[in-house]
Amino acid sequence: MMSHAHGCVISTIFLSLGSRCLTACEDKVINVYRVDDASLLYNLRGHQQSIILLQTDEQTATAQTASEDGTIRLWDLLTGACIHKLSGLIGPVLNLQISSNYIAASSLESLICIWDKSNGRMLHSIHRTNTSFTGAIAIIADSLLISGGAHNTLYFWDLECGELVYTIQLPITNNCEGVSKLTVVDGSTLVIAVGSHIYSIVFPHLSPDRL
Repeated sequence: MMSHAHGCVISTIFLSLGSRCLTACEDKVINVYRVDDASLLYNLRGHQQSIILLQTDEQTATAQTASEDGTIRLWDLLTGACIHKLSGLIGPVLNLQISSNYIAASSLESLICIWDKSNGRMLHSIHRTNTSFTGAIAIIADSLLISGGAHNTLYFWDLECGELVYTIQLPITNNCEGVSKLTVVDGSTLVIAVGSHIYSIVFPHLSPDRL
């Protein structure tokens, strides 16, 4: 079976709920299809520029999309309705992270925003003029946000209060390219990509007051 999805090259494909396929591209539209017969169920519209990030949450039957217009939208996958529109970032969204209670995203000019997932209210805007963030972020234990710095530095932020609680300096390599990617594995292991190097940090009992 084949379905004509978009009028441009598809940049993102995501499967959700075991029966739906979501596609997005530069036409600013997310298409939602039924997997078994490739029929189009509905379109998700609202972004003003290209959609660059797409995620789904199986437990809540929602999707999260980020756009070059600097906004993030939460969608109800059962109805196609937009639940929340999140704004406050500068320029294109560089990274998007979702946890049980929080949504965090990074953008240009070393800006990170944190929202309450349940009501879409912005909780914190982190903008440090003396710190060069790379845009790489991750959420661990639903309590800490980790952001990567340009000088191989990791910054740990308390999601509840938005304060910096800890800093880790990674080994400096010959080509100091900064932290390019952060990934959380099994809820307690942080994998960090720095140039051509990979590091891992294990936090067996992770909470802000233990750091």
